[in-house]
Order: sequence, then C-alpha cells, then structure tokens
Amino acid sequence: MFTIIKTISFCLFLSTYLTIFAQKSNSFYLNSGIDFYVSNNNITPYWLRNNQYGKVPLKNPTTVIDLRMGNVYKLRNTKYILKYEIELTKQFGQENNFWITQGYLGLKNKLFDLYFGRRREIFGLGDTLLTSGFYAWSGNAVPIPKIQIGSNGFINIFKGKIGLFFNYAHGWRDNQMYIKNGFLHQKSIYFRLGKPHNKFNLFYGINHQVYWGGQRFDDNNNLNATYGSGLASYFYVVTGIKSKNLVNPDENSNPDELGNQFGNHLGSIDILASYKSKIGEISIYRQFAYETGRILNLTTANDGISGISIKMGANKIIEKFNIEYIYTFNQGYFDSGISKFLNLKDTHEGERESYFNHSYGPWQYWGKGIGTPIIIYNPDSGNGNDIFFYKNAIKAISINTIGYLKNIKLRYLIKFSHGTYYTPSKYMTYDEPTDPEKQFSIGINLEKTLNKEIKLNLGIGLDSGKMLKETIGGKLGLRYFLR
Repeated sequence: MFTIIKTISFCLFLSTYLTIFAQKSNSFYLNSGIDFYVSNNNITPYWLRNNQYGKVPLKNPTTVIDLRMGNVYKLRNTKYILKYEIELTKQFGQENNFWITQGYLGLKNKLFDLYFGRRREIFGLGDTLLTSGFYAWSGNAVPIPKIQIGSNGFINIFKGKIGLFFNYAHGWRDNQMYIKNGFLHQKSIYFRLGKPHNKFNLFYGINHQVYWGGQRFDDNNNLNATYGSGLASYFYVVTGIKSKNLVNPDENSNPDELGNQFGNHLGSIDILASYKSKIGEISIYRQFAYETGRILNLTTANDGISGISIKMGANKIIEKFNIEYIYTFNQGYFDSGISKFLNLKDTHEGERESYFNHSYGPWQYWGKGIGTPIIIYNPDSGNGNDIFFYKNAIKAISINTIGYLKNIKLRYLIKFSHGTYYTPSKYMTYDEPTDPEKQFSIGINLEKTLNKEIKLNLGIGLDSGKMLKETIGGKLGLRYFLR
C-alpha cells in the first residue's frame, strides 16, 4: 500500500511540476475499476484474462483494483507535446500482486514519439481490437520497460501516397527464472501504399525482437553462463549478422553466441490490405512467423496468423467481426508449399524452430507470454510449472465479434477459439501429426453504461480441453470515470 501511495504522490508532483514549463491541456483523465473473478476450480477462464497486459491473474477468487491517470502538456513556445500515463493494479485474494501495468513519460511532435517506461502496445498488422493476439507482441504480458523512439503514427511522404511507421527501442528484462540482467532489443518498420483516405490501402513491414545479454543461473542459483552484453554484442544483436569478422566480439561472449547469433531473435513479417466498401471496411492480413533467416527460403512461410476483419460502424448489432487462423505446425520440419513450388533450398532442412522457447529463456515477461496467447505458455495454463511453450505446433481458429444492442443499451464482446496442439517431433510431416490435444475456449463480456461516470461489466468464460484446465467462471466489475 505504501508503494501505491508513493507512486500516486509522484504522479501528482510531476503533474504540478510540469505546469512550470508547459501549458496544461484539458486532457487529464482519472478512472478506477474493481473486478471480482471466480470460477469452479479457482482458475480464471482463458479469454477473461488474456490480452489484458498482465492485469488479470491466473488464480481466483481474486479482486482486481486498478487506477489509471494521465495528462498532456504543450511545451511553451514549441510544437512538442509532453505526456504521462500511469496505471496501477492491485490483486487481492488467491493472488496478491501489485503491478505498475503502465507508467511512462513521453515527448512527441507531429512526426516523432519518444518515451521512457512501460506503455501498452502491440506490434504487427491486423485487427488491433479483436485479434486473438498478434504473433510476436500481443499486449498479453505486462509491458516491458524500455526507452523508445519512433514515428507518431504513419508519417506521410511523397504527398501522402506512402506512409512510414517505425520504432527503435532498448528494454530491460525481468530477473525471473534463470536469466538475470538481460535486455530486449526491438525495432520495426512498416509502409502504407496509398493515401490515408483512399478506398484501398496496402500495408507491409516487419518487426524484430531480441532477448540478449545477462547471465544464466541453474536451479541452485549458481552461475553457469555469461552472455555478451557490450557494444560489440549489441552490434550483432541489431544487425543479426552471424559472421564475427566485422567487429571483435566482447570478451565475455558465450561460445554458443560465437558459433551462431548473439541473442534469440523472433518477429513477424506482415502484410495487410484494406478496402472501404459499402458494408464497411474490410481488412485481410497475414503475419509470417520467423525466428531465423530460414524465412528467406520460405521454408516456414505457412507458419503464422492469417486474418480477415470487417468493420461495419459504431452502435450496430455487429460493429466489427474478425476471424483468424493460427498455424505453427511447420517449425522447419518440412518445406512449405510455396517453397516447394519455387524450388528453394533450405540448408537447415529438418532442424526445428521451437517457437518462443530459447536458451535465453521462453518468450515471456512476468509469467505471461509476450506473443499470441493462442500459443499457450505452460505456467499460465493452470496445468503445471514447466516454464516453456511445450505444445507449440498448433492449428487453431479464432472468431471474435463486438457489437451494441440499442434496445437495452448493452455492448458485448465475444471471443471464441478452437485449436489442436501437437508436441513437435523430428518425424512430424504435414500428413503425420503426433500427440494431438484439442482445446476450446470462449469468453463473453457485457458492458452497460449506467451514466457518464459509471460502467458496469459482466464476463463469462468457459475452457474445455486438455491444454487448459476444464473451467467455467466469470467476473463482475464496475468502472468509474472522472475527467
């Protein structure tokens, strides 16, 4: 409790101090919510707790209280905007945690955006509202603290015919499990073809994330490996170059790094086409998963997320509809169809790419998977304590919709997923799956606006299958807005 008071006091002090250098806008907001979760087996249903930036706990009964506040300032005699946001989350009950789930200070102008701290973000191309989770960076985990420079949305160039979006960031990992003092490197670049208000637009680009540096400890907390963390290591992390002839590696580099890459790399190569039709805006997108350069041979080109989204407008029975197909069954064990068609050769044919599992630790932060939650992180399944994504060869479908029932003034959100999960095997081919397990999950959220300040929400979730514990449960919540 003392930590919460100190954090709130600091924000109020910061808000007062900034007025000396800046002109306060009317953008200050403060809202708070309380949610109570309960289920038949003390495990919160999957679609009631995922893609919530780590806010909702695995176990229940638990009460979650959060406080969000922020403001925007215009620096005097400049075109720069200063902004801060903070979100505090406290969990009581089966889990007792305190999170700063968002807390950052940012500076931006018309073109660029700089910030330091934790900020809610997702990276990739797709339906940011209804997605089951973007492949590499989905908003499922508590945001990783980082310093980031990027564009303020898409920058229009060539008279608006092309748009450019980018980010470049350095982050700090948690010290959980066996990797201590590690770092995150992140960057992305995306292009838009066509003016923003055209009926048809094409978007494409890539995001790149690397876990690197730090020390590795065994179960008894004994040091058993040190990874390169100097500027030379950073050069190889950023470029992804395997040859070590350009820059002399750091002296503390691990032999595994010297023989391969510095850090564990992953991301997605994305493409999206959108068309504004009479029925609404239709978007079709594809996120190609990658962890090594083998994606250039198109060996694993069929792994990733394919989706279609239709946005029909506000305050309709169906405002938006989304369907996604998630496939990570290839993993380098066989050539994709397009790779075979183009007769491309893979020098590492048959070697497995174990998505989200690394020698630097699994692709998680504070107990939640950073990428799509459709690839289930075992500690967050309720089934065990194994720290990896152990059945990550999957074929799954996700169907999601949001709408508004005018007669009763009720907003709803429905998320549904069904998948088949396999244990990867060196004998696995397209026609020979091994060890399949089915999983079905659904979450329904209802929201009722009582007045300008108060909203009531109700959630119901169900999990059925072997990947998650058989669960039925719900939540009841209230949110108060003050502006």
